[in-house]
Amino acid sequence: MLGEVTTYSDLHMLLRARANDLQLSREELDSISGLQPGYTAKLLSPRPMKRLGVTSMPLLLSALGVKLVLMVDDEKTAALQSRITMHPRKASAVRSAVCYSVSQRFLRRIGRKGGSNSRANMSPRQASALGKLAARARWGRRP
Repeated sequence: MLGEVTTYSDLHMLLRARANDLQLSREELDSISGLQPGYTAKLLSPRPMKRLGVTSMPLLLSALGVKLVLMVDDEKTAALQSRITMHPRKASAVRSAVCYSVSQRFLRRIGRKGGSNSRANMSPRQASALGKLAARARWGRRP
């Protein structure tokens, strides 16, 4: 174990120490990780100009040969339990992580039809009324 991380600055300090232990230059880390030239120097400088993000974190962790592990802290959990005043979260109220995928064929098909409010399906009078309503909304006047 290289150390404990409870803040971003802890993570930053440990990543800097790991890079120094491996005796890798920042340019070499850029090359190994696949990050753009000079980016690792900005991430690992004593006063960082950039912060780890969704793209850079896995690349830098891999280049340094480390991984993050999330562990339960029993002491902090016990302290947290005494502060909890609300009821437990109901499983039925939690949204599931269901993802829907839509094919391009389906999108083309519904695009050809147009919506019921598409101007192609409106009379000139309806289209004019819709245009006037949009103009009022654009300029902040109520209908």
